[in-house]
Amino acid sequence: MKEAIVFDNVSYRYSSDSEWALENASITVNTGESLAIIGENGAGKSTFAKLCCGLFKPEQGSVLINSQEVYTMKNQEKAKLIGYVFQNPDDQIFLSTVGKEIIYPHKTYEDDAFFKEVIALCSLEDELDSHPYNLPWSTRKFVTIASIILQKPHYIIFDEPTAGQEKKGKEILKNILNYLKEKKITVLMISHDMEFVAENFQRAVVLKDKSIITDDQINHIFYDQELLQSAGLDQPFVPKLLSSLANFDNGALTMEELAKQL
Repeated sequence: MKEAIVFDNVSYRYSSDSEWALENASITVNTGESLAIIGENGAGKSTFAKLCCGLFKPEQGSVLINSQEVYTMKNQEKAKLIGYVFQNPDDQIFLSTVGKEIIYPHKTYEDDAFFKEVIALCSLEDELDSHPYNLPWSTRKFVTIASIILQKPHYIIFDEPTAGQEKKGKEILKNILNYLKEKKITVLMISHDMEFVAENFQRAVVLKDKSIITDDQINHIFYDQELLQSAGLDQPFVPKLLSSLANFDNGALTMEELAKQL
């Protein structure tokens, strides 16, 4: 597969006299791949993501997207290539209706079939005339996601999209991730929700103390109790259940996978 994102021995700190916010990070993400970025608070996840979209310049090493140093790209070029969905949707919302907010960067999509496809994907069909701040915080997240998808970026970075979401919201997010996978859009997602990661990702990077401590398949990570404990991560329900049963560690991550194997 074609390499899309390459971190080559990247280190970054916020000032010359501060501690490293990310240190010696090396990783390759392939085109169309979905990668979860997990670790406890302060591990370096947000720094990793912001380096990826060129908001920060590495002090050491390089971050390449499509073989280009991302920090050196012009802002307009980065905006077309990379979409960043902030953890707090209120950091990205400033217009008077949902419809205006979604089409703002695009101007001409209001009657476009793609626009209708995206708002249906994000379950916003009945909210286009609503003021975004009259919607629940969890729904406002989908307003920002719809706007980003409408840009047709090659890469989308999600910062804690499941935060504040109930079951319905997580189902919408799952559908969005499946849609992006079908479109071969490369996805990086920061998350504390290990159940959601187990259900929707095959690969994850685990960060601890500002460093990558593992880059592996999800079914390996979530059965490594020593690693999870070291990184301050919860073991999802199915791996936790099977790990407690002698000789029954079969790599299942969800109830659906477990049911098929039994």
